[in-house]
Amino acid sequence: MKKAQWTLHGNAGDGAVISYKQGKFWVFGHAVMTVTYNSGTQWDMDAFGYLATVSWNDGHPSVESPPQAVSTDSGPRVVKHDPRISMAEASALVTAGFKQCAAVEATPLPAQCMSLGQSGDNATWTLVGNPVLNATESFDPSTGLVHVKGNFVLTDSYHVFLLGHQTDNLPGTYDAALSMDGTRATLVGITQD
Repeated sequence: MKKAQWTLHGNAGDGAVISYKQGKFWVFGHAVMTVTYNSGTQWDMDAFGYLATVSWNDGHPSVESPPQAVSTDSGPRVVKHDPRISMAEASALVTAGFKQCAAVEATPLPAQCMSLGQSGDNATWTLVGNPVLNATESFDPSTGLVHVKGNFVLTDSYHVFLLGHQTDNLPGTYDAALSMDGTRATLVGITQD
C-alpha cells in the first residue's frame, strides 16, 4: 500500500461520556475517519468507538493512554449534537460530489464515488438528472453524520480491449454522508444504498 491519507471528520469529543474512577478520567466517544490510499484510487470510511484515559497532574490534563478503538456498543450511549446542515447546503454538497464523480476519467469509479462501472479505459461519465430532487436528509446522533439519501442515474462510456466502445446506464439509490468539519459542512463520501 502506498502513502495513506487519514482524515478525522466532525468533532470526536462531541457527545463523549466522561467518568472519573481510580484517580483518572475515562473518556468514551465516537469518531468518524476516512482513509485514502494507492494514489487516491482506494477509499474507506469507518465510524468507531474509542476509549482514552486522562489524569490531572499539577493543574493540567495529561493523556495516560491514547484513544483505543472499541466497539460503539461496548460503552455508554454517545449522543452527538445535530449540526443542522440545511437541506439547501446539503443538496449543494451532494450535487457537487456527484459532478466531481462524473468528472473522473476511469471506470470503475473510486470507492468514494460508489465504485460503479465495469473495468475499461478512456471513460466518460454523465450525470443524468438531479440526484437531490427527491432526496431526504437525516441525522445519525451516534456518529454526528448527516445522511442524504436519494436516487441517481449515471452513464459511462468507455473502451474495452477487443470489445471496443461500451456504454452503461447505471441507476440506483445512494447515501451521501456529510459532516461538520470545523465551521463548514463537508461531503465525506457517497455510497450506493
